[in-house]
Amino acid sequence: MSISAPRFASCFVFLNNSIDPHMMLRLVCLVLFALCLAGPAQAQTSQPATVAKPAKNAPSKPAPASRSTPQGAGPCVGVISLLGDRFIVKKIGVTVFGNENKEVPVDGFGLDDLVVERVRAAVGSGFVVRRIAADKSAFSSYDPGLGMFARSDKAGAIVRQVAGQAGCKRYVVVIKGIRQGGFFGIGVMKGSPLYNMADIYAVIRIYVHDGQSFDILKSGEGSISGSNFMTGPPTLRIDWAQWPEPPEAANNPVMRASTRQLLGNVLDKSLPTLLQSQ
Repeated sequence: MSISAPRFASCFVFLNNSIDPHMMLRLVCLVLFALCLAGPAQAQTSQPATVAKPAKNAPSKPAPASRSTPQGAGPCVGVISLLGDRFIVKKIGVTVFGNENKEVPVDGFGLDDLVVERVRAAVGSGFVVRRIAADKSAFSSYDPGLGMFARSDKAGAIVRQVAGQAGCKRYVVVIKGIRQGGFFGIGVMKGSPLYNMADIYAVIRIYVHDGQSFDILKSGEGSISGSNFMTGPPTLRIDWAQWPEPPEAANNPVMRASTRQLLGNVLDKSLPTLLQSQ
């Protein structure tokens, strides 16, 4: 609000003629005071609200690379297990003409996996155990014998080729063995029909090769008692009702559990001696 100069002057003359000088002085002061307030009020025009500019997103720091679970430290022990997924169903007749022997597939028994587990338990936490994949055909001529008769030359060359760049300190090779009476590898046997008996058996051989020369350091046949010389192959008596009929019926959970129990016992009894100080 503004007051023009002529109008202000006329008001001043009128007031000067009709009002007491002291009163007049007060009015003049009030008018001047009002004019002083009006100036700043007119000057304060509304400004659009200042919109703060959004801060530029600071470049996000890259997330720290995830660290893989640290692997155990220590010398490497390579495991080459060739037990596979075949199971023998063996029936012994009254005469040799009544004998039956059939190999059946047993997918899911996980016998080679069990070997790796038991080697890991035998060597303890100071070693890193690695399974070495191997083609069975590469070991078709792997037959080094046992004990003092073990031959390292050809067997060592085979292990060297299969091991490749694994760089392990030792290599444990587990293969199927054979015993008198036609017991080969792992399977189940039923004796003469005159006796209601059935047993799972496990005939395996274990070889420990040096990781540099690939010579055979130790070897032995898997055993529960420490020696199979007088006791025959390691066996586990099972219920007569578990006998697989037909032979293909051997691929069942009960037979799997019993077979793994026997093989686990054989490995636990045999590996510590062969791997001692390895």
